[in-house]
Amino acid sequence: MAQEQIQIKGVVTDSKTGEPVPGANVYLSGTTSGQQTNADGSYSFRTKLKGGYTLVASYIGYEPQAVDIFVDDDPVIHQNLSLKLTGIELDEIVVTASNEGWFKRFKSFSQFFIGMGRYSDEVTILNGEVLDFSEPDGDGFITVSSKLPLRFINTALGYEIAADFLDVVFNPNTYDGRYVVYTNFTEMNPSNLQQHDQWIQNRQSAYIGSPKHFFSSYLSGNYRSEGFRILREGGQISELEDRSLVYQFYPGQGTQILNNYHALTLTEYQMAIGHDIRIESSGRIQNREQISYVSYGSAEVPFFIVSDNGNLYDPKQLEYSGKWGLERASVLLPLEYIPTTSN
Repeated sequence: MAQEQIQIKGVVTDSKTGEPVPGANVYLSGTTSGQQTNADGSYSFRTKLKGGYTLVASYIGYEPQAVDIFVDDDPVIHQNLSLKLTGIELDEIVVTASNEGWFKRFKSFSQFFIGMGRYSDEVTILNGEVLDFSEPDGDGFITVSSKLPLRFINTALGYEIAADFLDVVFNPNTYDGRYVVYTNFTEMNPSNLQQHDQWIQNRQSAYIGSPKHFFSSYLSGNYRSEGFRILREGGQISELEDRSLVYQFYPGQGTQILNNYHALTLTEYQMAIGHDIRIESSGRIQNREQISYVSYGSAEVPFFIVSDNGNLYDPKQLEYSGKWGLERASVLLPLEYIPTTSN
């Protein structure tokens, strides 16, 4: 976290006409930072965050545009964005939940997307009618598209979240799949002090045992005292020896990344991590449901990049299964979350 606020500003225009796009949402994905554009298409907001982020612009009838930016010591970052029409008119966006097949797929998608975390029952999708579902492919996977950002609330954590879809597929029979989305968080207003305090407690509970918690405690050297164990049934974490790979895969950003992040590798294809697990004298783990598995999200990039506070530079670098893979959106927190009483 930086002490000085950085200003991010620019203009959002139509890529074909060059005309400004008023009312577009511009935000740093995964955070609470952002603003709608003014009548002249301009936007300006401030953030205390530092590091690499994805700046997103989205609006009805346009494809979301995303630009990777690096927030560092420059007091002002200028970034213009242009949006390309999708061809979907506003009056075409109607409730499509008029048949049994759609309802069945929406129910399966909701279970897949929200996950099976401790706050799953507190997550509600607000505008499911914007979703379209393809027919299952040969392996049973359904592709999900959205005409508008999907909006959902987590009343246990006190956030409303808007998600712009990029790549979402799932199998309604196995609940396997993947979703790559841009997310923008908005803090809900508590109805009273008791609810405010409960949100603080629940957010800390969602953080404890999470990937962010693990990587932060690993980098600070106290992951074992924080309740984590790296199990023998998988690989280990090591520092990336060939740092030139960062420059190779992230041209133009290598120096900034290495100055602000840690480049790490997995010694095997998968790593097994337990949190608050119980190990018998025989070595058998009693509560294996507390184990999470981490592997590379892409075979192309043989490393991953993490900040001191446990955030991945590129969330697509890793895939999770086991406990972390099941929790999904039910415990989603913004990137700027830090477990203190001020949250």
